[in-house]
Amino acid sequence: MFRVSIGPNAHAKSGVLNNGIPLMAALAPAITTLLFEEASTCRAKHRVSRFVWRFADAALDLFFPPHCGSCGNPLPGFINKSVCLSCAEKIRWIGDDRCIRCGDLVGAGMGAVAGCVWCRAYPPRFVSASVSSVRYEETGPARDVVLGLKFGGKSHLAPTFGRLLAARIASTNLLQGAAETIVVPAPLMRGALFRRGYNQAEELARSVARDLNLKLDTRLLKKIRTTLPQAMLSQKKRRENLIGAFACDTERIKKRGIKTVLIIDDVITTGSTVSECARTLHHAGVETIYAASFAHS
Repeated sequence: MFRVSIGPNAHAKSGVLNNGIPLMAALAPAITTLLFEEASTCRAKHRVSRFVWRFADAALDLFFPPHCGSCGNPLPGFINKSVCLSCAEKIRWIGDDRCIRCGDLVGAGMGAVAGCVWCRAYPPRFVSASVSSVRYEETGPARDVVLGLKFGGKSHLAPTFGRLLAARIASTNLLQGAAETIVVPAPLMRGALFRRGYNQAEELARSVARDLNLKLDTRLLKKIRTTLPQAMLSQKKRRENLIGAFACDTERIKKRGIKTVLIIDDVITTGSTVSECARTLHHAGVETIYAASFAHS
């Protein structure tokens, strides 16, 4: 199982926002390792397979040079194919100061709290606990990479950010003591899936399941009704918009004895999507449900 600890060093600060949430001046060592060091150090192992991988990777880089998913600048060879160091340092990575219930960032020095102001008003329904890797901003690299992954056809960003999310899940012990957990991505309608060519939540979930040695099930949960874009709606309307939008294979749950599910999504905003997915799974017989997203806004 993949294990990375994101500890107190994740809270190096260069300033404080009006709401008391700190700005990060330096990346946590674990994040730096995943993004900029591990690719070079891990190649010392399994020399033959690494040689083949390196040759294929170099060939791909020759014809399709990697660029940062935010600023677009070329990336050096043999590091992650998603984001440059400069942009990574501008992202607000969620560390120890977090809400256990919804996964969002909380004020500096608060540590892990059982519930924040936002989720006390709008709690994630049927979800035991949640985690997120980064804070989604209206502008900046986090927004760029999320929109690129979601609408820009940049599916190559998913493996890196899926690995970061897997590390986040492991470091927070989200699944500690849980029964065998099935990873389930938030589903898309077929039309949206056809237009994008992939489900960004599924691509993230694939990396999470692989790194945490968990089973992935992409058929357990389906979206069966077209809904309005959530960004257009108020908090109340968001929840109403998704009522009855998902369906679950109850027989599959019974046959496989599924008791615990980890829902993966790219962004949690109000928690409406995750909550409705969780409600559908719960009513189908799943006992414990966790949620994880790359970003939280």
